Amino acid sequence: TMLHPVDHSAISQSLPPNNRILLVDDDSNFRLITRSVLSASSFFVDEAFDPAQALVRLEQNRPDLILLDAVMEGGDGFEFCRRLRNQPLYADLPIIMLTGLGDIDSINLAFEVGATDFIVKPIQYPILIHRLGFILRTSLITAELKHSKQQLSAAQRMARLGYWRWDPQLDEFEISEYLADLCGINTKVFDANLNAYLQWVHPKHRDMLKNMIIAAPYSKNDQSIEYQLQGSHSGSVFVSQEIVKLQENGKCIIAGTVQDISHRKASEK
Repeated sequence: TMLHPVDHSAISQSLPPNNRILLVDDDSNFRLITRSVLSASSFFVDEAFDPAQALVRLEQNRPDLILLDAVMEGGDGFEFCRRLRNQPLYADLPIIMLTGLGDIDSINLAFEVGATDFIVKPIQYPILIHRLGFILRTSLITAELKHSKQQLSAAQRMARLGYWRWDPQLDEFEISEYLADLCGINTKVFDANLNAYLQWVHPKHRDMLKNMIIAAPYSKNDQSIEYQLQGSHSGSVFVSQEIVKLQENGKCIIAGTVQDISHRKASEK
């Protein structure tokens, strides 16, 4: 393994706060050198010599990223990566595979088992350090977006408010998590087009809603409608919807906010 000069001060200033690394490799000399270089660049490095010890380290102190050797005497790094990805706790944890196998099959296998990235040995440490910083920053942004999405989802549930978004040109229909739950839609099998959503609207309101949405790109004003949903709730859910026209990157997008008004309807009845 060859060492290259690294500007540690510049790197440490650009590092995100999530910079704890777990290095899993059966070569003690490689671990020593790598830990020394990364520690000098303000990474916090923990070590394991095989997958079994790595599991112990993971349970003791969850890292922000794993550097994982592909081939070790104590276990198969590819299989260990696959096992981690099958556990919800580690499904989003960045994993960089370290391999001396530069062939395309090994690279493809690394991605197939869920690796975030791969680096071929011998390691060029300046490249490794900058790549670690990039992946960790990306991971932090992704985590923040996920947290914001969870907060938005919770707020929507409290307000009984969902939304949909329709691209008329591509007939792509996106729905929020709350609206999917309200309808009883399994998003994994949802066709994600306008007609697929309309199947969850009560037949007596379906044509009126469809005509309003299709006409929305040509309408000058926002529109409102109340209608009934059917599905797992047996048609007992009434919603109030606002339909608006948006411009996104020069394209016309139709969006709707959908609020559950079943309690109001029950009171009126």
